[in-house]
Formats: sequence, C-alpha cells, structure tokens
Amino acid sequence: MNKILAPKNVPIKKIRIRFAAVSVLFILSFLLLGARAFELNLSENVKLRTLAKNQYKRRVVVAPKRGNILDRNGETLAIDIKVDSVYVSPHRVQDKNELSKALAGILDLPAGKILEKISNPKRKFVWIKRRITPEEGAKINQLKLDGFGTLPEYKRFYPNGDLAANLLGAVGYDAKALSGLELSLDDYLRSQDPPMLVEQDAKGRSYAPFGLVGLEHPKQVVLSIDKTIQYVTQRALVNAVEKAKAQGGMAIVLEAKTGEILAMASAPTFDPNHYYDYEFKNWRNRAITDIYEPGSIFKAITIAAGLELGKVKADDKLHCENGAMKVGKNTIHDDHPHGLINMTEVIKYSSNICSFKIAQKIGKDKFSKIIQDFGFGSKSGIDAPGEQGGILANAKNWSTVQLGTIGFGQGISATALQIAMAYGGIANGGFLMKPLLLKEILDSEGDVLKTFSPQISHKVLEAKVAHHTIEMLKTVVEKGGTGTRAALEAYSVAGKTGTAQKVVAGQKGYAKNKYVASFVGLAPAEDPKLVVIVTIDEPKGTYYGGVVSGPVFKEIMEHSLAYLKIPPTFPDKPTKATKVAHKGPAEGTKPNKPKKLPSAKVEPVKKATAPLTTLEEGFIPIPDLTGLSVREVLRKGHTQNFKVEIQGSGICTEQEPKAGAAVAIGTPIVVECNPPI
Repeated sequence: MNKILAPKNVPIKKIRIRFAAVSVLFILSFLLLGARAFELNLSENVKLRTLAKNQYKRRVVVAPKRGNILDRNGETLAIDIKVDSVYVSPHRVQDKNELSKALAGILDLPAGKILEKISNPKRKFVWIKRRITPEEGAKINQLKLDGFGTLPEYKRFYPNGDLAANLLGAVGYDAKALSGLELSLDDYLRSQDPPMLVEQDAKGRSYAPFGLVGLEHPKQVVLSIDKTIQYVTQRALVNAVEKAKAQGGMAIVLEAKTGEILAMASAPTFDPNHYYDYEFKNWRNRAITDIYEPGSIFKAITIAAGLELGKVKADDKLHCENGAMKVGKNTIHDDHPHGLINMTEVIKYSSNICSFKIAQKIGKDKFSKIIQDFGFGSKSGIDAPGEQGGILANAKNWSTVQLGTIGFGQGISATALQIAMAYGGIANGGFLMKPLLLKEILDSEGDVLKTFSPQISHKVLEAKVAHHTIEMLKTVVEKGGTGTRAALEAYSVAGKTGTAQKVVAGQKGYAKNKYVASFVGLAPAEDPKLVVIVTIDEPKGTYYGGVVSGPVFKEIMEHSLAYLKIPPTFPDKPTKATKVAHKGPAEGTKPNKPKKLPSAKVEPVKKATAPLTTLEEGFIPIPDLTGLSVREVLRKGHTQNFKVEIQGSGICTEQEPKAGAAVAIGTPIVVECNPPI
C-alpha cells in the first residue's frame, strides 16, 4: 500500500487539514455554481423576465374608451368611435426623407416637420398624426416602406355637432376631458384600464397592437336633457342672438314639478368635434357661469316675498309717483307714469318705484333671508362645472337705496339657472327644487347602476302665495302688459320681462347703451309644466326684454309643450306646432335602453343650415334611406339637415322613424345597417 509521503519537517496532521480545506472550498464552489445555474435556467426570475420584456414591449399611451352620454330618451349625445393614429419607429427607418415625403403627401403635413420628428435614430416611437380619417388610413396601408405603422385608439364623437356643446364640453387627445360634463362626470365616463401595451420585436416592429391590458367597461350617463327640446331651444336662441347682433345669450327649459333640466343652451357655441378651432370663450356654459343683474324679472320675487311675509296684500295699492321718485340724491324712474295701482298692476306695468316701496316695507334682514331662500347668492349644486353663486351683499351693508333697488333687480347679480329655479319654486306651489341634470348611471350593457331622483330643497312660499303670484304674472302677457310678444295662442302663460343695464367691469356705475334683455315664464299657467328663461346679452337697437327675448320664449315654449303633448289651454286655438305634434307619434322612437355602439367609422356631422322641406314650422319629412350605404346615408343627412345614428355597417336595411314621417327638426333617424349578402 502506497503511503503519502510528507515533505520534510511538515507534520502529517497539517497536510490533512490543508487537504480538507481545499476539498471544502471546491465543494462550496460547485454548490454556488449549481445554485446559479438553477436560478438562471430553472426558476422564474422576475427581474430578468422584466428586463427581457422591456426589450420587446413598449407602453404607448393611446386614448382609452369613454362611456356614452345619453339624453333622457336614450338618444346619443356623445360616443366613442375607433380611429387610427400614425406612428414612426425612427431607428427602423432606412430612408427618412423618402418616408417623410410619403407621409406628408397623405396626411397633409409639412414634410420638414415629419423629418424633424423622426431624425433621431435613437428614438423608438413617435406619433406623426393622431385620429386620421378612413381615407388617410387606406392610403397609409398601401405604403411599402419600413419604420411606420398605425395603432387603433378611440376618439370622442358628438353626432349632433354643436348641440348642447357648452353643456357637454369636449374631450382632447388621450381621452382627456377638457370641459363641461365630460370633465365633471369624468369619474364615471373614463375607462379605468391602464394604457395600451404594444408588443414589439427586437427591430421595433409592432405586432398584436390592440392587445389591451384588462377589459374596457366604462359606465354611461343618462342626462335629463331632451335632445329635441335642446335643439328647438338652441336654434331659437342662436337665431335671436344673430338677429339682435348681440354679444351672446342663454336659455334654459326646466320641468317645473321636478327641477329636471330639459334644455340648456348658450350662444355663441362651438362644435366639440373640432374644439381646437374655437376660442375658449365660446366654450363656456353661460347659463351657469355668467352673472348679471336680473332687472325687472326679479320683481316677482319681491312681490312674492311681500305677500309671504304679510307686508303687502294682493289687493293693496301703491302710488307710482307719476313715474319719478326722489330718494336722497337719487331719482327712481318708471318707463311710463302711473298713479295709484294695485299689486297685479305693479307686475303688469313693471313699476320700479312700487317695487322699491315693497322692498322698503319688507326690510333688509327679512328680504335678504327670503332672497337666499329662493336660491340667490349661493350655488345650486348642479352637476356641471363652472357654476357661479351670483352676488348678494350682506344685508348689514345695504343702504336704504340698495334695499329698494334690489326690489327691482339692481344691486344683486344672478345666473340664468338661479332665476329659472326661483320661478320653478313659484310654479311648484312654493317648493324650491334642486336642479336635476343627471338621471342615471348605466353599465356598459345599459343596465342601471344608480338613479338620481328629483329632490325638494325646501319650501319658500305658501301655496296660496305662489298661486297669487302666478295670477299676477299672467297679466304681463295680456294687453297692456310688457310681455305681449311672449303670449302663446294655445296655452296660458305667466311670465315677466326684464331689461337691465350692464355694470361696467371693474368700475362703479352702469355702462351706457349696454343692456341684458330677458324673459322668464311658465306654462300652462293653471298647471305649470315648464319654466323657460331666455336672456340676450347686449342686443343692438331695441333692447327691451319683452321685445327681444319674449318672442324667443314663445318659440321655445310653444314647440316644447307641443312636443311633450301637453293639452292646450285653449284647444280651439291650436298653433302650427300643436297641430303637427298631436297628429300622432311623429317625434320618433324613445328607447328605454341605450343603443349598441356603431361600428362604422363616421365623420362628424356639421352644423345644420336649413331644412330641405318644411311641412309645418319646425318639422321635416323623413326620406327613405333603405338600400343606401353608410357613407350615402351620412351624406344625405348632411345635405338635407337631419341627424342620423348608425348601427352596424354595410347597407341600410331598417330605419326609425319610417320614410315619410313628419318629425321635429333635430329628431335623429336611427339606421340599422348590415353587410351585403
């Protein structure tokens, strides 16, 4: 047996210790190498997997899907449609000049700007143009060059153009809400899903481009707005503003018993499909953002307050000082001189002097309290952004003159919504309602998740006081009153004119020759269904509320009552609107649930001009659209001034309302399309 020979002078024990240490070191090394190999080849290493994914995936923010906005009948006001957007991967482009010129010719962009964007070879992704048209997309897909592609995303589409635009607002790129209800209801409407995850290979080429992380199920919102009434209101307002060469205007249609907003219009307006083409001032919802002195329309509040507090009686009489009353250094004037008149005549003749006297009888503290009870001086809480609370000074700081002038609507500022809601309280037997704009929240399938019901804020008047006030307001539109041009042929009306001087911004006093002309009223007077307010800002020439805004009120109220099939007060005097509306179901369908999303890529409907044919004022005949393609239907709708809502794609097979029906202008035609067999 061979023996291990130890070197001279080295003990055997030390050699064995060294051998054992070297053996242990080798074993440990093998164990470490084995563990590392197991980690690299067998276990799921999160860090390495993430690094690998980052080499093949890029996160690109594209517009996620937003929920629909629907009117009270399920008609679409805002919807998302799929569009393509063009991108370039500069590190993959062989000839940047060639690609820039090719894209520029199709996308109508300067080739130099495209070249500037893609000149950096280190960049792996850059947007060239978002939301291209189908025609541009078809041409892009025919290019045989490397380094570019398209990604699908969503674009907000408003099928009715500028209808209710100031209320709805607009949505920008990447589904970012910019204004209006789109902004205030964004928590409901926006998708909760993360951005699109784009897969790319090692050369930067995209594949599986529409692989979304998660599912898109945005909620839908149903408004109290009625699309047809909104159209009638907006059309009448815009025409009146243009006719008066005014700075602007606003109008509201309110359901008297519930506080539901059926229409809210502003002028000038804008088309949210092309929001970037308009000045931002055109976006604002004047009905809730603009405050102004209400003028004589406030006199109804003053008399109602006097009656409620027992400071005056309905048959009391006051002297109008023959049209001029000296108060200290100031003189209060009436437009027409009168002597002794009763409370009804104070309203009918719109006496500043007698309204001044009633306010003095009430007193500062009590008058301030009931004015606040009517909702003035504070926000209503409507579900829309930008609402102003108006201006109501602390009663302790009121002078004797200010107390009196507030009685006829000077020295106090309010929004059109505040005035409409106050008159709604009178129309509703003394109960002030909260404004209701949002009716339901639906899931993506149309099932109701949440319902919003009408709410009484509080009682502001006794029922008999509200009734007396309405009876007084009825005389305004009768012979000798200031609002005869607001009278309806088939319905009784109670209302009030208002002509207020404008305050000079940032200064004391009033501007010369600058007025706000208003009319607010309710109908039918015996059982009010609707409250309508119309305000025209700085009309040129004639500026009296009864002359400028009264006829607009008449047009809106008349068509709205007829559309809702409210029985006429005077059935032997039907108007054109009531004749057509009571013939039968001419207004079209009113589905309870929202329609399916259209799969067709449609172009925005531009602002309508004039109807092709008019059967009765405000009504048009429906043409036969069956057998036409989607493009032909859209073109026909644009040229003949009717709205269309496309369901499906291909050839039109069904339509509602049917061909030949007479419908109110603005009533949408729902068109069902199917691929050709």
